This record gives sequence, structure tokens and C-alpha cells, in this order.
Amino acid sequence: MLQSNYSPRTTASTLDKDILSELQAVKRRIWWPIGIILGQATLLSLAWGFFYAVRTQGQIPLDPTTQYLVHLHPQCKTYLVTFVAT
Repeated sequence: MLQSNYSPRTTASTLDKDILSELQAVKRRIWWPIGIILGQATLLSLAWGFFYAVRTQGQIPLDPTTQYLVHLHPQCKTYLVTFVAT
């Protein structure tokens, strides 16, 4: 015979409170995956936007100061490009 978690003396208000607390727990758990999906979609759209900008412009020139810094510190350039790409 199947046993229930609720005794026969359990009132309707107790059942409602249990159901309500479980629904609230589900709502809290669902926000993490939604946030992750929205964050990933945002990053993907930024990447495609950057690709589109480079594709339409042909190239995006750096200002002279940034060019000089990139020329002096190529390892920093590699680090930044790799960091942004990941």
C-alpha cells in the first residue's frame, strides 16, 4: 500500500503552505539557468556584432597611441585578444 507524506489530520492550509513553498523553491531554481542562457546569448550576440562590424568595415584601425602600445607590448596584445575571445 502506498503511503502518503501527509497524515489524515493535515489541514488544507498546511498543504497550501507546502505547495506554495515548493513553487517558490522551483522559481528560485529556474532563475540560474535562465540567467546563464541570457548571458551566453548576450556574449554570442556581441561576438557576432563584432564580426559583422569587422566584415563591413574591412578593418577597424586603432588610434596611434594604441598602435604604439601594441607594437611595444605584443604579449599584452596576445593576452587581451585571447581573454576577450574566451
